[in-house]
Amino acid sequence: MNAIPKWGPRLARLYSVDVRRLEALHAARLSPGTTSWEAAVEDLYVRMVKAGPVRGSRLIRRAADYLNSIERDDTCHFVICCSGGSRTAFLMFATFCYGSHPDPTVREEGLTIVLHLISCARSRPGCAVGIPVAYISRHAINRLYERGHDITEKIHATGAFVYIGILGFLTHRSPRHTNGGLSLLFGDSLIVGAQHRFMQAREGGKVIEEAVFDVRTVLPADEIGASRAALLEQGRAATEAVVRWLKVESNELALAETIPALPRREDSYPTRISRGE
Repeated sequence: MNAIPKWGPRLARLYSVDVRRLEALHAARLSPGTTSWEAAVEDLYVRMVKAGPVRGSRLIRRAADYLNSIERDDTCHFVICCSGGSRTAFLMFATFCYGSHPDPTVREEGLTIVLHLISCARSRPGCAVGIPVAYISRHAINRLYERGHDITEKIHATGAFVYIGILGFLTHRSPRHTNGGLSLLFGDSLIVGAQHRFMQAREGGKVIEEAVFDVRTVLPADEIGASRAALLEQGRAATEAVVRWLKVESNELALAETIPALPRREDSYPTRISRGE
């Protein structure tokens, strides 16, 4: 049997060069002249407001149709929610970004899942871009690969990343899970991490608090012993919450409440950094 390769230059190249290439490609299709998801959504918002609610809603629906039509092998995003009427439209999608941890005090690299949303309405149009909801450490990505999730040959929104991103979205503002441990059962793998909160500077000097599902490792679910049974129970509940949201798009905070709360490990690197160690 061939040895399973560890994290190396090939994975780093795929999740840096290729993801950036696809981002530039699709951003330009959404908003000509842009090269990043954030710039594309912001430009789309400006055009939407200028166009008015009727034509603006068409712009949002066309953007959603384009994102949904991209071939799976050419995606570095996934659509979370989209809806539209004659004068209203809403689009929320998440994108992948390989690079530094979203918390600037944590010095490591991995994959960040970032949220963008735009809404068209006569009274209150809205737009928010670049909201981090999940981070997957290099170690965790390597462990996902070891557990049989092929993330090396094609760039696409794998099931694991979609589930991780949606759990991050569900728990993003949940008081129940503030800086608590988070686990997600995906197939025979238990994805383990915590909600990590940090302060982030935004454009204009505004500083806001962000929260991400910070994934640290992936464990074989069938090897979880009695001492870690609570992790497995939480992981099952988290998966059920994600599936329910995908099926009926229920209230995020209500679904987050169905997931048992657990303390986070105090010896993880981001936790130590947040304590000032």
